[in-house]
Formats: sequence, C-alpha cells, structure tokens
Amino acid sequence: MVNKYRSIGKTSEFLGWSTPKLSKTLKSLIEKNIVVKHYVVPLEISKARPSIAIIYKSQKSSHECFKKPNRVIISYYSYTGNPTYLYYIDDECSKIEECLEYPACRIVLCESIRKTLLPIEDPDLLKVDLAEVNIEEPVELNGNAALILFEIFKLFNPSLTLLHKTSEIIEYLKKKLGLKNPKSYFYTYVRKVIVEHYVPRFNGDYLLIYATSASKKDLNQLMNQLIQAGFTVGYSQVHILSEVPVEAVIHAWGFYEKFLAEEAVHSHLKNVSYTVYPVLGVQYG
Repeated sequence: MVNKYRSIGKTSEFLGWSTPKLSKTLKSLIEKNIVVKHYVVPLEISKARPSIAIIYKSQKSSHECFKKPNRVIISYYSYTGNPTYLYYIDDECSKIEECLEYPACRIVLCESIRKTLLPIEDPDLLKVDLAEVNIEEPVELNGNAALILFEIFKLFNPSLTLLHKTSEIIEYLKKKLGLKNPKSYFYTYVRKVIVEHYVPRFNGDYLLIYATSASKKDLNQLMNQLIQAGFTVGYSQVHILSEVPVEAVIHAWGFYEKFLAEEAVHSHLKNVSYTVYPVLGVQYG
C-alpha cells in the first residue's frame, strides 16, 4: 500500500492507522529482514544513459577483465558455470568493449538502460504490476547531482544498511563524497526523481534476472509466475534494455536454491526466457 500511494501519510489514512504506528511497523519489519527499504533510481535520466554489461570470465583467476579503468557505478559477482560479473557502467557499450581484456573475458550482453519500471505488488493476489517512474518536471542533473544519484543507487541495491531517515542518507553522502552541501543537491535535483520503495525479502537471496520476452505483458507474467511459485518474494526494480523484443534486468529477492531444485517448477510461458544470477558479492565503483 505504501508503494501504491507513495506516502506514509496517505497509507496511514487508508488503513485507519496513525502515521507513527505505520512508521514503527515498517521499521520493525526492516530490522527483522522481512522487508527492505530502498530508493528506485531512474539511471536513464543521466546524460550518458548508463549501460548494463554481463561478462563471463574464461577462468576463475585474478586476471582483470578491463585493460584500463572505466566509469563503473557498481558490479555484482555471480557464478553460473563461469565467474560472472554484471556491471552498471556510466558509459556507452562501444567504449566498454574497447576496454575489455579478450579472450580472458567476454561480453555476453551490453545494452544501455532505456527505462526503469516500478514493481507494485498485490500481496493478497500474489501478483505484481509494472509502473513507470513518472518524473513530474524535467531535471537537469549537474555533476554533483549525478554523483549523488549513483551513490544512492549503490547504497540501496542491494539495501543492506539501516538508513531510515533522509537526514541519515544526506550525512552518509556528505562523508562518502566529501561534498559541502549535499542537502541542497538532494532536495533541488535528486529527490524529484528517486522513488522510495518497500520490498518483501523474508531473508531471501538477492537475485539479478536477465529476461527476454515478446512484450512487457509477457515479462510481467513471468514475474508473477516466479512469485506465485515461490521462486521470488519481491522485486526492487526492472531495467528495460530493449522494448522490441523486451530485454530486461530484474532486481529481486528470492530463493536461489529453488532454482537449483529439479522438482521446483512453474508453469511454462511462451516467448519468454531468463537467466538467474545469484549475487555472491558486490563491488562499488
């Protein structure tokens, strides 16, 4: 309900609760790892339109995948038959490919982020709908605002901290980035585009799912199948890389052991395929 109304006050009014009661309940659920709070960051509004690159290593060695540094925002480590890295990079794919150390590493996917979608769950029906991040007015991001945007993305994906208040986030940004007045940038630019979001976790694993489908409706159906079959319990956000056909990277909380168990299945879906990357490590750029 909080995700739907995007307001603690409006949700409290709908439920007939006091605002302090709802805030206290949410805080308790977060501390027990039943729910995670994070901010959805529409990275596509950045001038460079960041890219997502999935890279496989040919060996589990210490060999670096890039010949020279690039503008990595965050990278996720996984293992799917090969050491696997999923990078968010503030650059174009052509430049990322130029930096790659081939054949020690190979790119299996590189696309720029076209759109960020918000998953709005209905817990009673065990289904999710995908909504667009609506930015009410154009926001011109300067250098510091973009830095803050990327830092918030790193801080909350996955959300492993217990920063509940905006003042705590601003203090964190001040220490991390060394900015004199991050509060001004935060409220003038950043707060207008990020969306506070709550996601069921139930102590599950953080999963990245690369999915392809014929349409957004099919993608939505896949997400519903996974949540109804108990493979996933909640979704943080969806990054659309292509719309015809649909290519997407889904951030989810779920249970990777269910994907490994042969007897655990869900109904077959036409025109849909996916690869699940359990996040085993995170490195911040």
